[in-house]
Amino acid sequence: MQTKRLDKLYNEYLIVNSLKTSGKLSIPSIAASTGLSRPTVDTIVSQLEREGMVETDGFAQSVTGRKPVLWRLRSDSGYFVGVDFEPPVVRLLILNMCRETVFSRSIQFPQSFHADEVLKLLVSAIRQAMEEARAPLAKLRSISVGNPGSIDKQRGLSVAMHNCPNWNNVPICERLAQEFDCETEIENVILYMANVERERLAGQNVRDFVYVALRTGVGAGVCLKGELYSGASGNAGHFGFLSVGSPLCRSEHRLEEYADTAMLLRRMREEGLLSGGEGEQDGERQICILAERAQEGNPAAMDILEELSDFWAYGLSCAINLLDIPLYVVGGLLARMNVYAPEVGGLFLDMVRKRCVQNYLYEKKYSFELCYAQDVPNAAALGGALRGYETFFKRYAPSAEGNHLAVSG
Repeated sequence: MQTKRLDKLYNEYLIVNSLKTSGKLSIPSIAASTGLSRPTVDTIVSQLEREGMVETDGFAQSVTGRKPVLWRLRSDSGYFVGVDFEPPVVRLLILNMCRETVFSRSIQFPQSFHADEVLKLLVSAIRQAMEEARAPLAKLRSISVGNPGSIDKQRGLSVAMHNCPNWNNVPICERLAQEFDCETEIENVILYMANVERERLAGQNVRDFVYVALRTGVGAGVCLKGELYSGASGNAGHFGFLSVGSPLCRSEHRLEEYADTAMLLRRMREEGLLSGGEGEQDGERQICILAERAQEGNPAAMDILEELSDFWAYGLSCAINLLDIPLYVVGGLLARMNVYAPEVGGLFLDMVRKRCVQNYLYEKKYSFELCYAQDVPNAAALGGALRGYETFFKRYAPSAEGNHLAVSG
């Protein structure tokens, strides 16, 4: 039987992750939780203290003898940036090493959203955010970018951006890596939103779910066995690209053309639910007006909800038929609608559920649950920062074979 190699880096990984999970621990408690000897723990903790990674924080309770010193991660020993693109809005969020949010803001970029200009502004915005958070750039550990459109994860490219026709194969990760000495990642933005929900559901022992969201566009994030699933190129979960009509006839119409905020804006204008420029650039305002009118019993608002629920039922049913996952979490603007008008939110889910069963799940063999996501401000940016945070703590994790260390630089 082959024995795992527990060298200095792996021991450091065990200790740091133990502190991350528990918050504050004494040397004996760290030794007990990691299985390492007290002298080994004492040596590594002293080294981590010299490196500025950990610090003391009071004393543990003790019935007899001297009270053991408690150790914790230093909050200022590392920072993790999450970026959420929703043109022309860009949201930034920064977490410190103790997972505390030290900066969070939505920034209005130019309406044209030209790639070169956006990258310059993004670099400037990250620098300014770090400065306002009093976070040294030398301690920036990662930048995670949520992209609403196609990506090439391996090459760090934003292949396309929703509602940005001149945005093609933009090397976001390469540009950020040139400017900042840290890890960079690009991901399906809805997957970052799913990451926030994953943490909540883990406490309920839920490991498999699909997170679907209405933002400017329509997308999904898949979680399997407690891990987010990106797909081969990072594009898993883009059910907004599903063909509507007959795929065999090469229909160019996609689901999101009938179920995104642009459709809502058009239909609400057609039905006279918006006046002038009301709700023009604000998807949340659109959905709140729709919910308000539906709550009043406005027939046009109810018709729009019926239409929207039918297209969402189609998209969800495709996922249900393919994946057979029991839980589907609805987030984004639809979750905001539920917060604003719970009666309308509940009615919408009932509509979707009914249409799934009656219109699209033909064999009626699937048991599934629909629920709304928790209401978290800047969820995508937070999910991205959390993703970078977790990746940082896995940098010395054992490989799949369990015999070597997978050290990323």
